[in-house]
Parts: sequence; structure tokens; C-alpha cells
Amino acid sequence: MRYMKNRYRAPLAPPPSLWQNVLEMSRYFYFILAIAAGVGLSLLFGLIGNPVQLPDPTISGLRDDYKTDYVLMIAESYAFDGDLSQAINRLDKLEDEEPLQSVQKALIFAVDTGYTPPDLITMRDLEVAVRTWNPDPEDLP
Repeated sequence: MRYMKNRYRAPLAPPPSLWQNVLEMSRYFYFILAIAAGVGLSLLFGLIGNPVQLPDPTISGLRDDYKTDYVLMIAESYAFDGDLSQAINRLDKLEDEEPLQSVQKALIFAVDTGYTPPDLITMRDLEVAVRTWNPDPEDLP
């Protein structure tokens, strides 16, 4: 019975030699301390010393598929509220060419990539409206 008492120990307790050996514990402590210091210094360098400089994106820098989606959103907005001057102002943000050319270029891309017929009709309606647009002098900047 005495033999059984000496063999019993709690199932989750670490081996007694690990906690009794101070040199072994200091080695683990310094290892964890070195990792924490490395992570801390790298975060400090990344956030303060050399932060990432992001460019200021513009709508004119988008790819053709995103420009086509942008024109489609403008066409849907125009179909909803009928405000052509606001649609023209939004098309001017593309800065590539005239608003009519932007719509035509987007419409060609939409046909080539297989946009749905309702989307093509909405964009075509915007093209017709932009083609017949005659700006008021007070709408011009």
C-alpha cells in the first residue's frame, strides 16, 4: 500500500523536477521574454518607425470592369431619380474622357463580357440621355 501512495500524483501536475530546477525555469522564462520583446519591437518598428504609405486611389485609376460597374450604378441611379445633371457629375469623376464616351466605352465592355439585358438597357437609357443632354449655364462650374 505504501508503494501505491508514492506513485500517485495529480494527473495534470508537471513533473516535480521542472519546478525545482531554477536554472531550467530561467531558460524558459528568457526564451518567452525574447519572443515577446521581438514581437513588441517589430510592432513598434512597423507602426511608428516605418508605417505603410497607401496611395490615394481615384475612380479614374480603376480597371475597365470596375469602371463599367461604376457606370452601371450611375445608370441605375439615373433610372431611379431621373437627375441627369447628378449623373453627369458622377461620370465626370472618371476623368478619362467625356461622359458620353465613358458610357459608350462601358456599354461596349458590358456587351463583350455578357452583362444581363436589363443592365444593358439601363446603360443604354443613360447613353441616350447623356447624348441629348444640354447643360444649363447655372449647372456648369
